[in-house]
Amino acid sequence: GGWCPSRIHARESGGKLPAMGGQLGPQPCQARRSDAAAILEDHRSLTHVSTLLLKTLVAFTAGAVLMLVLSFTMYRRSYYYEKARAEADAAAEMPGMRSRLVTVAILLAMILFIALFDLWVLAGGMRSFVFLSLLNLGLVALLSLFDGLFIDLLLLVVWRPALLRLPEGQPTRESMLRHLKVQFTAGWIFKVPIAVLGAALASILGGGLG
Repeated sequence: GGWCPSRIHARESGGKLPAMGGQLGPQPCQARRSDAAAILEDHRSLTHVSTLLLKTLVAFTAGAVLMLVLSFTMYRRSYYYEKARAEADAAAEMPGMRSRLVTVAILLAMILFIALFDLWVLAGGMRSFVFLSLLNLGLVALLSLFDGLFIDLLLLVVWRPALLRLPEGQPTRESMLRHLKVQFTAGWIFKVPIAVLGAALASILGGGLG
């Protein structure tokens, strides 16, 4: 049954445990319990990793949809879009304050999205602020690749669906390549704060991090 061999021997020998080298003899059932505990811990760790990867994949999909919506609605009124249009048309007038406010609203929407993702991750257990920030950077990097390669290059330059009603000849491949170079280099000036502020907002809404 559930008795250790050493315990059975102890019962039969008047309660004395067999000694080996002046120490208690081995107790196989305890070793089996230790092995079972280690296996259970490994299973839990693997489950946590799998759950985290699944949540990240779901968040990436939701973020990609959000970026598509923002790209063809609010982004067309943003500072950088209107600035690019003005430069392409050689216009002297630069974007006004409204376009800057729209840009801030887009950044706030991304921070809120990241924070909601962090709160979802926190539902599976306590995570450190550094862990969430690094996780957010990975998600932001994936979304940045989606934005640059799929939206900017494929949709706006290669495919150019009529539904988008893009201006004739705009954006050009050259201007978009310049835009991508900035996005994947200096653009991190905005991406890192989005990741960190998202973790900070999640910390506030979630009542603190471990």
